[in-house]
Amino acid sequence: MWIGRACAEQWPREERSARRYNPGVRSRVLLVAAAALTIACADSDPEAAHVSATYDEATGRLTRIEADLDRNGKIDTYTYMDGTKVLRSEIDADEDGQIEKWEFHGDDGRVVKVAISREKNGVPDAWMYPGPDGEPARAEMSSEQDESKIDRWEWYEDGLLVRAEEDASGDGRVDKWETYRGGAIVFVELDEDYDGTPDRRLTYGAAGQLLTIESEPDGAGGFRKRLEIGR
Repeated sequence: MWIGRACAEQWPREERSARRYNPGVRSRVLLVAAAALTIACADSDPEAAHVSATYDEATGRLTRIEADLDRNGKIDTYTYMDGTKVLRSEIDADEDGQIEKWEFHGDDGRVVKVAISREKNGVPDAWMYPGPDGEPARAEMSSEQDESKIDRWEWYEDGLLVRAEEDASGDGRVDKWETYRGGAIVFVELDEDYDGTPDRRLTYGAAGQLLTIESEPDGAGGFRKRLEIGR
């Protein structure tokens, strides 16, 4: 589930990629259902309940569940419900009073989007979307913490990052392309004159070391100049 690794990992400010938050997009429905069951049984064993529920006064429908998942006496997860239907969950994994993760559910109960605050300031700046198998398929990021101003895009296969594009200049056009194999960086292409095509290509080895720098595009997808850095 998303929550497992989200609680275990932190996303440092310098890490722009969403790959650190790359667990399967398995929904928290089972966890919430278990919480609801705990609520139902709380009368017989109050000590067992690490959750509390809120109901609509007019309809009696369940509207919110608060849970203390690590059982340390502090609420860290808030799940919003429409009866038995999960709408979204908000997670404060480090329990500092600010939400750093939001899980949004579709009509079938599955997670359709996960928002993350990489800055850990209560404002989302990365959004991940699952594929049909529930694993991450793509991610979008905003250096301005604004979902309408996305400047990095990532694509995943089998849970691994395979490629990324970035608008590093902020002019609304992609000027950086990254290629990954087995989750490791292989190529980085840079558009240094902002005309929409790469002017420089960096190649990396299996250990992440820079191997070559190519420049002076030949107009056919290659480069005329090649500098060997190391092997």
